[in-house]
Order: sequence, then structure tokens, then C-alpha cells
Amino acid sequence: MALTTTQIKALKPKAERYDVSIPCEDGEGNPVPGGQLRIYPNGRKVFRDRNNGDPITIGPFPAITLSTFHDRLKENNKLRGRGIDPKEHQKQQKIATDRAKAAAAAALTVEQLAAEFVAEYVRKRHKDPGQCERLLNAEILGTEVKPKWRYRKVSELTLRDAVLLTRAIDERAPAVANDTVSLIKKLWRFGASQGHDIDAKEMADLEKQNPEEPRERALDVDEIRKLWTSLDELRSTQPGGTLKKGREDRRGTREEPRLSRAVAIGLKLLLVTAQRRGELLKARWSDIDLDKKLWTIPEAHLKTAKKRRKKADGADDENRREKAHRVPLSELAIELLRELKDEQAKQNRESAYVFPTAHSKRRGDASMEEKSLTRAAARNQCGLEHWTPHDLRRTAATHMNRLGINFIWVEKVLNHKLQGMLKVYNKHPYEDEKRAALDQWASELQRIVAGESNIVALGERHAAKQTAA
Repeated sequence: MALTTTQIKALKPKAERYDVSIPCEDGEGNPVPGGQLRIYPNGRKVFRDRNNGDPITIGPFPAITLSTFHDRLKENNKLRGRGIDPKEHQKQQKIATDRAKAAAAAALTVEQLAAEFVAEYVRKRHKDPGQCERLLNAEILGTEVKPKWRYRKVSELTLRDAVLLTRAIDERAPAVANDTVSLIKKLWRFGASQGHDIDAKEMADLEKQNPEEPRERALDVDEIRKLWTSLDELRSTQPGGTLKKGREDRRGTREEPRLSRAVAIGLKLLLVTAQRRGELLKARWSDIDLDKKLWTIPEAHLKTAKKRRKKADGADDENRREKAHRVPLSELAIELLRELKDEQAKQNRESAYVFPTAHSKRRGDASMEEKSLTRAAARNQCGLEHWTPHDLRRTAATHMNRLGINFIWVEKVLNHKLQGMLKVYNKHPYEDEKRAALDQWASELQRIVAGESNIVALGERHAAKQTAA
């Protein structure tokens, strides 16, 4: 009597391994001998074919279904009828498959791998697909006229090739070289994960030419005031996201390059809201409710966002879904956003994006690139010690803490994850607390710009508390 899948699942392991016969018939009702299931003490079950000669392992149950096992038995029986040893046939098939894979791997070019990488990973999962594609094309592939790795075979490239490539980039752009190192590693890991005969470990030891040290720059009160007023002075009437180069006047005096209104307002909003540059520039007007004074950053735009896994039926896996981040908007933030919206309407350049690109070919249909703010900071230091757009977020956090705002409130404004037991037990959303923190910071920022900030030294504040106690 034939065993069913349910009966096979019910078979229990014993102290020693044992075998169970699996009856099978061909299409004409004739028995096909040799069917066997081996059950090991650890519960593992393996289908085997023991019809003449050495036993042939078909595969583990339930990875190999009972139906598939029957088909394999019938196929082996037919081979024997033609005088072919099924075990030798299986061996030759594996050799042929391995050779085909090796040939495909040998022929795979970096350009082909990159195309698959862009289609299956970058455009579906990368937080900034445009920037990733540009880096891939410029620093790894190269152009058709001046190719770098574009036409190279993946199987031929070594760690030494990667070192030489990134070293050359480092001579002109250290930060770009570091990004290229990360991208090469990710590209190789992707290829291996997709079943290509690629050794991801080949590039595992590739190191950044200039290891990046965590920045600690935070602007002080005087620097904030100077930056804010300088942004007003440098701001041009140009609404887009481009940056006009500085030039010399007739006397040879170097003029400061002008900023677009969007760039100047963008830098201010980074300081006012304490959010990340990329999250701000991807914002759509539909994400912002000016009446409710609330900006909702979709989970897909968050730096910490993970790719949502889909269940087999297409439903979202709620257990792995990250929530959107809600940023309360102070009156100062609302004022800046209204100014930006009015300017877009005045210039007849209304867009779904709060910061649309100014590139003529894509005007209005895409967001401004992150490098627009980076270039603005690099070329307009406003007489300050070197600073970057991300330093403005750190500056806001630093001064909120200086004001005595609760540390957890500040962390929630920054959308940092709470650590330790707080992460486990504290599920409070802190919406009101975030608003209070950002409103207090906006008020302080306005006092700073007006030259009215009243900073109390930590020692004096502690002494005052002691006296009050």
C-alpha cells in the first residue's frame, strides 16, 4: 500500500537510523522498485533509490515532495531499461551543469552585473537610486569611450584591481573613493546572492583609503547668527536649486557665489527642524500639513527604513514595517515653507516636491539632489570654520540639550531609536513633547538671530538649582 505525505510526516525517529519502503507504480500500473525513505535519529528524512547497484540519494523530505520522488524513480527506471546507469547519468548531468555555470560566470561582464544590480536592487531598495547609479557609471563602469570596468569580466577582477581603482579616485576625491569602496563590495555581494559564480569574499578586504571619523562640529550661538544672516544676504532671486559661481569684480575682489532661494531656505530648515538632508529634500507638499503644522516623513524616505518584505500573497509583513516619522512644525518652519510655496507659485513652477530640481530636462518632476546643499555649504562657508549641512542637524540637537530639553524628547525629534530597556518598554510616541521641543528651539533660534539669546552656563544653572533646593 502506497504511503501518503501525511503518513511520511508521522514517521518518528528511532535510536538508530532505519529505512521504509516507498511503493511506486509507472503509468501502466506496473510496480517501480527501489523506492526508500531513510529516517535518521535526528528526525531527518531522505528519499533514496535502491534498485540495483549503489543507492542513489534523491533528496531530503519535504524539500523533495513525494510526487517528485515518484517521478525521479520512474525516470531512473526508464534509464535502466535503456542500459544507462542512473547514478552515472546524474553525475554527468552535474558536470554539464557546472561547466555551463562556469562558462556563464567567465563571460559575465561588470556591465551586465551592474545592469541587474540597478534593476533588482538599486531602483527597488536603495535610498538614493539616482546617486548610486551616477557613482556606478562614473567611477566603476566608466563611459563607452573611456571605460573603466565596464567591459571587464567579473571573474578576472581581483582585490588588487579594486585597490588600484579606488586609489586613483582618492587622489582627486577622497569621499568619492570611500563611497566607491562600499559600492564595489555591495555589487559583489549582490552578484553572489543572485546565484552568479562570484566570490563575494574577493572584495571583502577592500578598505577605504581614508577612514571617515565621526564629525563633532556644532555651530555656536555667534556662528548660527552669522550663518543665518549670511544666507539672507547671499540669497538670489533664482528659485531653483542650482548654485551660481562667484566671480571677480573690476577691482579683482572675489564675490561670494549666490544661492538660490530654495537652497538658502533648505539650509535654514535643516537647522529649524533638525532632520536629515535627504529626508528634507525628498519631501512632497502632500507630506506637509501647514494648517496642522505637521510634516510626515514616509517610511520609504527614512534613512533607517528597511525594505518591506512581502508575504507570498502580496500582503505587507506588519511585523517588519517601520512607522513614518512625524515632525511637528514650528511657526518659524511654517514661515519658511510658506515663503518657498509662494515663490514657486510666483515663478509658475509649482511642483509635487517641496524642493524640486532646477535641471531644465527634469524641472519639477524630481526632487533636488542632496549635493545641491553640500555644494552650497562647501562654497559658502560664510566666514565660519568648515561646516556641512549635517552639522546643522547636530547643531540643533546640541542647543536643544543646552536649553535643558529632555534628552529623550531630543532623541525622538532626531528619530533616533531608544536603546536598552527603554526600547523594549517605552512605546510612547512623544508627539506633544516633540512639538514642545521644536517650538522652544525655534524661539531660541529667533532670539539668537536677533542677538537676544540668553545663555546660562551649566555651572551657573547647577548653582541656581542648588540654591532653589
